[in-house]
Amino acid sequence: MRRGSPSSRGNSPVRLRGLYIHVPFCVSKCRYCSFYSVDSFGSELVDAFSSALLRELEVLRRFIRPPYTLYVGGGTPTCIGDRLLRLLEEVLDGIGSEPVEFTVEANPATFDARLLMGLRSLGVNRLSVGVQSLSDPLLSLLGRPHTAKEALDALSCALEVFDNVNADVIFGIPGQTLGELEDTLRTLVDSGVSHVSAYGLSIEDGTPLKKMVEAGVILPVSDSTWERMYLFVEDFLSSEGFEHYEVSNYSKRGFRCLHNRLYWFHRPYVGLGPSACGFLGTVRYMNVASVEGYVRGGFCQLEFLDEEELVKERLMLGLRTSFGVPLRKLPGEWALRLREQVELADDGFLALEGGRLYVPSRRWPLLNAILARVIP
Repeated sequence: MRRGSPSSRGNSPVRLRGLYIHVPFCVSKCRYCSFYSVDSFGSELVDAFSSALLRELEVLRRFIRPPYTLYVGGGTPTCIGDRLLRLLEEVLDGIGSEPVEFTVEANPATFDARLLMGLRSLGVNRLSVGVQSLSDPLLSLLGRPHTAKEALDALSCALEVFDNVNADVIFGIPGQTLGELEDTLRTLVDSGVSHVSAYGLSIEDGTPLKKMVEAGVILPVSDSTWERMYLFVEDFLSSEGFEHYEVSNYSKRGFRCLHNRLYWFHRPYVGLGPSACGFLGTVRYMNVASVEGYVRGGFCQLEFLDEEELVKERLMLGLRTSFGVPLRKLPGEWALRLREQVELADDGFLALEGGRLYVPSRRWPLLNAILARVIP
């Protein structure tokens, strides 16, 4: 079955709903990664996972209404090859309509032109490539299973098939210099990517990187270095025509990620797969973080959110974006308190313009502290 490739450019529909699929398989586990994935698996487990996911889709597909976005993450979806193509074809058949934006995550050394052409034939119109760095020593420290050359070759292959390609980058890596970071960004911009996701390295509990820090093998960068790198990324990409529209995301005009905007604007979305989350308006759920448990029927944990919790989430997510949060969307007492807070503080950490509350992008490195003040 061959499908079209709807464009993700232009204005997004007003009422978007999203579908996220978590493919929990990886070639190897990166040292910094805290997402659920497994790096030891065979074809039988992949097939059992696919069958379980289609069963879950059967239950939840009534919540997926056009126009919708589809984002396939992980893990490394492309590491299961042709089985990914078959799974996605069945998912689309189960939904009965095509997404307006269809993203698949891919890591270097897990795909070739043939697989990408297969994805495009299914309607995939956006590829997100995990580059992270173009320094071999830093890639080795992070535990990435590819070299800088392999990342560039993969990116070149992706750009031959898709006109909407995101590159993931990590800054704040122990030992990283501004020069190395600039070289990576310059090469990515020159390659022709339309979107860059730049994440400050977070050293999470339970990861090999955390153990290396605890053993004194590496030292995390200082807060001042982290902030300096964050602002450097913003200045560099902004000068190259990228819009800084969310804390970690930059896009060329017309290439914002529609799916991720659902999260930031607190819109409903469905999550399928082990450890996947979903948000259905007033209920959040999270699936069991185990492939075997998920295959057996698993379970999901439900959380029912009251109005105050919903308001706090709306603020926490919306203030991550350049748009911010319209005060008219908040209950009266919240809107009044926040308006007064901005007027009384007048310190530049919060701003109010046209009825929108937002955090200026130069203050985003301090976002956690700002949110702690905004959300009691």
